[in-house]
Amino acid sequence: MTKVLTQPQAEAVYSAMCAMNSVGATIKANIPPAEEGGRWVYVEECADSGQITLTTGLRRVACHSNQTTFAAAYGLTK
Repeated sequence: MTKVLTQPQAEAVYSAMCAMNSVGATIKANIPPAEEGGRWVYVEECADSGQITLTTGLRRVACHSNQTTFAAAYGLTK
């Protein structure tokens, strides 16, 4: 799977997800482009299914079934 976020961006998103877990919340974040002329990435975690979707504009660019698969995609651990 193609990585949409940079490693530091993925680490920040995952850290935020883990922090929100402690209060029973999910995240919806807007990540700025990593490169000049790049596109913003919108990250949204579904409260019902736990699915994490990454989009740029109207295009879905990545989807992870849950936090575990998101973390695995970027080599992250709790």
